[in-house]
Amino acid sequence: MKYLHLMEVKISNFLKNLIHQNVSSLKNVVESNV
Repeated sequence: MKYLHLMEVKISNFLKNLIHQNVSSLKNVVESNV
């Protein structure tokens, strides 16, 4: 069970980073287009 929890934490962190990167790049695109 501990191993499963570790995987969940890793996956959620990975997703958070991914979303954060996408939001950042979207902001950059929007700002450069304005």
